[in-house]
Amino acid sequence: MKKRLLVDIAVEGRTASGFTWDISHTGLSISSQYVPKLGEHLQTTVHLPNGKTVKCHGTVVRVRRVPLALADELGGSGFCLALGGYFEEYSRFLGDLK
Repeated sequence: MKKRLLVDIAVEGRTASGFTWDISHTGLSISSQYVPKLGEHLQTTVHLPNGKTVKCHGTVVRVRRVPLALADELGGSGFCLALGGYFEEYSRFLGDLK
């Protein structure tokens, strides 16, 4: 389902940021200038609208790189993360959206 949430992405000791454009029980589609490698394992923190945060981890299953000059026309760069487990607070949030 379409939902825009802030996501922090742990990258080699620093944090990159992005926003979800689609979320589900099995994964996140994230728009971000940081685009990881396909198959990379990532740790993320999803900021929920109620002020809570949920730490999730998963594997990058799709990447999209768009030149900055074309980002407005084609949509930005980003990636899809297949979640690697069950995250109770995140699942509860999704259940409340339906």
